[in-house]
Amino acid sequence: MIRIYLVLIVFVTSANVSGQYRNFNTERNIWKNGLIKLENGSAVKTTINFNFVSGTLTAKEGKEEIIYTPHQVQYFEIYSGKEKALFYSLPYDFDENGEVTLAFFEVVYQKNRDVLLLRHELEFKNKNFEAGIPASAHNFGRERVYRIVYMATNGKIYPVLQARVRTATSYSVRLWSDADKLASYNEKSQYTESATEDEEVRYKSILKDDMEVLFPESYLKIEEFVKNNKIKLKDIESWKTVVDFKSQLVN
Repeated sequence: MIRIYLVLIVFVTSANVSGQYRNFNTERNIWKNGLIKLENGSAVKTTINFNFVSGTLTAKEGKEEIIYTPHQVQYFEIYSGKEKALFYSLPYDFDENGEVTLAFFEVVYQKNRDVLLLRHELEFKNKNFEAGIPASAHNFGRERVYRIVYMATNGKIYPVLQARVRTATSYSVRLWSDADKLASYNEKSQYTESATEDEEVRYKSILKDDMEVLFPESYLKIEEFVKNNKIKLKDIESWKTVVDFKSQLVN
């Protein structure tokens, strides 16, 4: 299979993710059969864990667990019964600063050279502040996971749908009886079980009004098709319909 390289336009939420994913650790326990095609051309058939939140690919080799980075992998497949999920390692400019990094994208749907892709992004925000009498220090943390659907077309990738999968928050307070002595400490956290790729979500359309950006050679026909058929472009199935229609056009 030929390695796909794409020049990417970016949409991601900024995140400081070091040491996070506390709400999603159960993903580490989901193992399935799969195949990893490495950059050097070799293939590894093994048991695979793909933590879609952190984007970490782990394979069991004997009694060892090996972590593969996107730089080592062309693509990998995960099998679940008769179904197969396909993931490519593709270049992405996460910070829109010209620095491209390889990342894993799942193939959702493909027709000719137009491909719908899926990826999850983690947003982490942390806030520290002091307030009140007696003196106290507060720490607030929030983790959000977003599912983003992309359209790969004409050698570029554009985000078209976004949905928030799950939010988790934590809050802690440290109280001092005076400025130098720690009197008490209390932490309240609200964490739930892991979200999964199969969880139903409500998408928000990102590029529904920018067909000219996606399909510069056929956007007028596609816009007319979308309008005449009252397509909302707020879910994956509607974008599949657009991809199918575009494949029928002769530019």
